[in-house]
Amino acid sequence: MSKPFLFMLSILTSSLFSSTLSLSRISLPCEHPRDFTKEQQQILLKTYDYARHTDFKWILPAIAWQESCAGAYPINFKDPSAGVFHAHIPNVLKKYTTLKDTSLNRNLVGQYLIQDFDFALKVAMNELRFWDRGDLKNTIKSYNKGSSWKRNHKSDILAERYYTQVMEKVQILKSYLPMLENTTSLDTIFDTKAQAKDTNISENKVDSKIKQPEFFLLKER
Repeated sequence: MSKPFLFMLSILTSSLFSSTLSLSRISLPCEHPRDFTKEQQQILLKTYDYARHTDFKWILPAIAWQESCAGAYPINFKDPSAGVFHAHIPNVLKKYTTLKDTSLNRNLVGQYLIQDFDFALKVAMNELRFWDRGDLKNTIKSYNKGSSWKRNHKSDILAERYYTQVMEKVQILKSYLPMLENTTSLDTIFDTKAQAKDTNISENKVDSKIKQPEFFLLKER
């Protein structure tokens, strides 16, 4: 192999590697809340505080951790889902809006779920309440897979794994969040206007509409 060719190959290889994404720059800790950023920890605390007077006070923050690493990764293109709790976007469109299920509207709702933490909290709590039939395990499995886990063995395996992972996180949060709560102020980042007390949100209650962004000017077809 000639030296000029090797030289050109080395330049090309160097160029390719220099243009490769450095994922370490965008990755955030997810193994344990003690290693989370301040914003991730605040999300866990806000979620716990929101659900404090419900049966899901530990489950909801565990789901926030499980689904998005407490807000670090708020988008899943495969589902598609978005927000801290990875709400299923087509389902949110159907339940909370009068918009058609189009690519544009999915993007708008996904962005809304990411930007409006209050709304994401309500959607997640309503979803848990919707599936709640008095069996916590089945509720968590249904939050993840709907009712498909009851009919499909593969889906049931995935839902079981999801339940196990959530409950493992619950045990960690039970020992860690009280300590974090004693040393952290909740007056930053988000403005959660109301707690999800049992008297305020019924099992199947959902918001009738999602307010449309001001920049939404295209007519529906």
